[in-house]
Amino acid sequence: MPLVTVLMPVCNGEKYLSQAIDSVLNQTFTDYELLIVDDCSSDHSTNIIKTYMDKRIKLIINKRNIGQTKTLNKGIDLAMGRYIARIDQDDMYHKDKLLKQINMATKNNYDVVGTWSYGINKINNKIYKTEHPIDNNDIKKSMIISLPFTHSAILIKTNRLKEVNKYPEDIKMVMDYGLIVNLAIKGCSFANIP
Repeated sequence: MPLVTVLMPVCNGEKYLSQAIDSVLNQTFTDYELLIVDDCSSDHSTNIIKTYMDKRIKLIINKRNIGQTKTLNKGIDLAMGRYIARIDQDDMYHKDKLLKQINMATKNNYDVVGTWSYGINKINNKIYKTEHPIDNNDIKKSMIISLPFTHSAILIKTNRLKEVNKYPEDIKMVMDYGLIVNLAIKGCSFANIP
C-alpha cells in the first residue's frame, strides 16, 4: 500500500492536465498512487490520462456527472494511502512538495500539512504568491476570517478525513472551508510549509 494517495478530480481539464500529472510523476518522493477520478469529461481528458503507462496512476470514471464534492468523496473512499494529497487538474506541484509535506507530517504528527503557493493571474498573467499562517495556533485563529490553506496543496491523514465524514456534501460552495473547520472541531493539528 502506498503511503500517499494523490487525489485529482477531473472534469474537462484537458488544457493543463498533462502538466498536472507530470508534476506528480516527477516528485522526489515516490511512495504514492495518483488516483484520478474523472467526472464525465466531454473533452479529451480521459484520453490524455490513458496515454500514461505508469502503474501508480489509477483512473476511475464516474458513470454520470456528480460534481466535485462527491467526486472527491468517492476518491477518499477508494484511496489506499495513509495520507491524501490534493491536486487539481490545472495545478502543478514543486518536485519536492510531497517529500517536504510527508517529512513535516510524520516528524511532528500533524494531521493536515499545507504549503504556500504561487498562482497566475488570469487577466494579466502575472505570478503571485499566496502565504498562509505556519503554526497550528495561528492557523486555527485565522479560520475565523478565511481558509488558511491552498486547498489543492494540502496533505491530510486519510483516517482524519473519514472521521469527519469527508467533504460536506450539503455545502455547495467553499466545501474546502467546511472540511477544514470540521477537522479543527475534531481536534486536528495543522501546519503550513512556506
